[in-house]
Amino acid sequence: MTDIDINLEYLSDEDLEKLIMDTENETQVQAPSYIDRKVLSVIETGERRKILSFRLYCARVGFAVAVAILFVCIVPFVPNLKANILSNENVVAEEPLVSKEDVLASRPIKTREEVLKEMNDPDYLEKTEESIRSYIDDLLK
Repeated sequence: MTDIDINLEYLSDEDLEKLIMDTENETQVQAPSYIDRKVLSVIETGERRKILSFRLYCARVGFAVAVAILFVCIVPFVPNLKANILSNENVVAEEPLVSKEDVLASRPIKTREEVLKEMNDPDYLEKTEESIRSYIDDLLK
């Protein structure tokens, strides 16, 4: 339930009949005075919540900016930070790059027909489950 459902009750039958008659007979109808107060209180409560939410958001953003500025100021003075960072020349000199063709040539590649035949095998799901379990077991060892 929202605040409007809680704070604004339905009009009584007499008030509703009076409102209908006034609406049909007059060009402008005055709403009951208690509705104005209730509607305004619901609006004020919603505005307070929005303001509080916005202030909390601003505080979080301000804190994040302060931490970022702190990192930018502190990182240049941290010793041995640059020792662990490899330069591009070091990385290229250590390992030769392998082409896509070399990687694909080292692995057996199945044809479409072989894959479909394998998937239609009645024990396909059991074999797949077993291979997945063994892979997980190898990772956990």
